[in-house]
Amino acid sequence: MPSLFLLESPIYQGAGATVTYSIQFPWATTCATPTIAAYKGGTTVTTTVFPSGSASASGNTITLAPLTALTGGEAYIISIVDAVDGVTDQWFLEVRAVSSTTGKWH
Repeated sequence: MPSLFLLESPIYQGAGATVTYSIQFPWATTCATPTIAAYKGGTTVTTTVFPSGSASASGNTITLAPLTALTGGEAYIISIVDAVDGVTDQWFLEVRAVSSTTGKWH
C-alpha cells in the first residue's frame, strides 16, 4: 500500500518558530484549491497552529499558511487536500516540534 505521507516527512521545527512550507508536485502541471488541517494526538488543532492566512496554489506548488505555536516534544500531522491536475487527493506531512529547552522533539 503506498504511503500518503509526503517524502519530506517528518520535518523538524523549533517549538518557537513560525515557518511557511511549500510543497512542489514535480509531475503535475497545476494545483488548485488546497485546504489544510492540523492534528495533534488525534485532536484537531488547526486554528491554533495555523492562526492566520490560508493555503494557496501556484502552478504545481502548494504554499501552506504559516505554521506556528507548536508544543515542544509533540508530533503534528498536517492534512493537505488539493486538486492536482484536476484529481483531488489527500496527503499528510508530519511535523515534529523540537523543544527550545532540551533540543529534543520527543
